[in-house]
Amino acid sequence: MKSLDLIHSHKAGIIRFLKLVFLFIVFVVMMTGLFQYDKLSDYIISHVPERLIDTIIDEPPPEKIWLHRVNSTEKQIEFANKYQGFEFDIIFYPEERSFENSHEKTGNFKKYNLADQLSTYAQYNSGKGLWLDLKNLTEGNKINIKAALDVLLDKYRVDKDKIWLESPNWKALGYFRQAGYHTSYYLPYYKLSKMSASETSKARKETMRAALSGNIDAISFPSSAQDDYYHFLENLKLPDNIVFLTWHENKYYKVFLLESGGKALLKNNRIKVILLKDMGHFHR
Repeated sequence: MKSLDLIHSHKAGIIRFLKLVFLFIVFVVMMTGLFQYDKLSDYIISHVPERLIDTIIDEPPPEKIWLHRVNSTEKQIEFANKYQGFEFDIIFYPEERSFENSHEKTGNFKKYNLADQLSTYAQYNSGKGLWLDLKNLTEGNKINIKAALDVLLDKYRVDKDKIWLESPNWKALGYFRQAGYHTSYYLPYYKLSKMSASETSKARKETMRAALSGNIDAISFPSSAQDDYYHFLENLKLPDNIVFLTWHENKYYKVFLLESGGKALLKNNRIKVILLKDMGHFHR
């Protein structure tokens, strides 16, 4: 009998042990699920077709979300009643004193030009925000660019207060800021995760030079990049008056609204504009 009791006691001990192991596993799974919820949720959302998301979310873009790469008048008209701001890529032609409205230079500034975009803006979107991504600003052409831009803004009665003028040349941007433009320093695509300590230090110093120069009001950067530019900037302890502008490559705004990262950016008061995609029928 004692032998049998020992066997039963041993089995009971094993069962209790297995129960504890099982409960521990359940606890670990639950905690992992709790802390990984955002990642799991974002992964699922990223694989849901946009057409299906359109049926789930029936609300316009928040005011902070502007339309990325509006490089045709047709696209601006198509989304006139949807977005509160638009980004135009512009390239200056010095001899013609004209701006091509393209992401890369094509030479076809007569077909795609800023003048037509601003004329369309005055007709359909007057008073909304504009983000002008100026691709080729230099110290040598800043005077001519400003003169040509001033003429267009005056002609189409575009308020400077509605414009963010962006360039990687923060020194030349000072000329525009002194004239009342809101300027943004286009942060270089630093490969932060692969940079040495000295390279990172150099990038920090250059960013601080721009921020403290008095030439800029904002710093713009991609939130879609693998490197975390937001925390790079936050760790610099920039002056409070320097705000952030950002964009997310190929991210549809309704997907962005559902994702944890998108929600966080929308709630961040320092981020003033988020550019997102909406292809439409006239994207280029």
